[in-house]
Amino acid sequence: MYKEIGNSIYGSLVRGMNNKLKLNNKTGEMSRIPAHFLSNPIISSWVTGFIRSIIGECLHSIHQLGGKIVSVTTDGFITDIIDLESKLNGVLFSVFKNLRRDISGDPNALGLELKHSGVGVIS
Repeated sequence: MYKEIGNSIYGSLVRGMNNKLKLNNKTGEMSRIPAHFLSNPIISSWVTGFIRSIIGECLHSIHQLGGKIVSVTTDGFITDIIDLESKLNGVLFSVFKNLRRDISGDPNALGLELKHSGVGVIS
């Protein structure tokens, strides 16, 4: 639920910044997406750049640890490094982890969330 809320807020930050057309279901016509009162190109570009930099730093660390990366998306990646978070020591990742702890109020909050685990990869 919190990820959905965060994604919605981010969507509002970037809404209306390009001239993207959207289908208006009521009229059946294409129209420009208007800006939202939260729209802010400076904050949205910082958020995008910060998260991409963290993922890049993690990928570099995985490479340095001799790990393999199977795929990368905007908010995650698949790797074969066990207990990766304890092995990460990048500056940006540390900042991110502290931000997650501050925002959640949980002193034990992790920087990474393990969504799936398994043995082997089928592609």
